[in-house]
Amino acid sequence: MIEHIYRRMNQEAFQYWREPLMDPICRKANLQMPRDVPIDGQPADVCASYDKYNGWFVNPNKKVPTLCFYATPGAVTIESDAEWQQENIAKHETSWVGPGIHFLQEENPEAWGRQMRDWYLRITKEQTK
Repeated sequence: MIEHIYRRMNQEAFQYWREPLMDPICRKANLQMPRDVPIDGQPADVCASYDKYNGWFVNPNKKVPTLCFYATPGAVTIESDAEWQQENIAKHETSWVGPGIHFLQEENPEAWGRQMRDWYLRITKEQTK
């Protein structure tokens, strides 16, 4: 998973980062999610859950504010995805956190935390108007 981190870690930091993954029981959650990603409509129950969520997420009448972080070069969400989301999804914001690939809260924890806080304060202020 180190290839999914843009910044370089020294050996001590890398060992600390890997520590929870050394225990097979602790690895179970990290291993299960990729196994549950639907491929060609299977597993059907997971595919149905994804479809239901995606329908809610892009619904123009969605009431719940959402936020998506992205980085450059990015992996899951790249800049063009973020631009599309910003233009096409109701009550949705995107936030660039700087250089990164996949684990953005680890790549830029200060930017990620600051932007999460600012977004939360903004939406709670809007909801109390």
